[in-house]
Amino acid sequence: MRLSDEQYERAKQTVADIIYDYDLKYPINIFDLAEEMGFAVVPYSFYGDNREMLVNYSKDGFNQFLKSECTHFIYYNDAEEYDTRINFTIAHEIGHIVLNCNDNSDESNSLADFFAAYLLAPAVLIIDKNLSSSEEIRKYFGVGYKVSKNSLNRVVKRLTCNRPYTEYEKFIIQSQK
Repeated sequence: MRLSDEQYERAKQTVADIIYDYDLKYPINIFDLAEEMGFAVVPYSFYGDNREMLVNYSKDGFNQFLKSECTHFIYYNDAEEYDTRINFTIAHEIGHIVLNCNDNSDESNSLADFFAAYLLAPAVLIIDKNLSSSEEIRKYFGVGYKVSKNSLNRVVKRLTCNRPYTEYEKFIIQSQK
């Protein structure tokens, strides 16, 4: 689903804010970031025999705010065979939380997907590091094939339009020097 330019910019600015607030260096450890942000990250296996109930609710993961704990919980399917998929799921759920888009609509999920991909592999860093293939992106950022391919497509579009960097993009690049 195509999002508005404002939604993309909001997600990218939020990523820049997180990079600043948590002094992130790439590649990032999404578990450490979630913990630093105050989120509890819980694998489905924690629930033993009830694990299947969680998988039926969401194959990959979901988040929930528990008022009694005053904490956001991110639940993820730890039976997933690829760590890169688990990392993306956790980043996706962080996106839902920080962008306040938890209505489970296609638009909210597209926004959280974009946020997750940009958090894990910001396009401006791909350009700055001169990474020119999805394989290079996968190796440098530790992301999966789909994220690396989509990120590379965004880089090509970005380079094609030849627009100057925003202030937050300049910050993202400088933060990794």
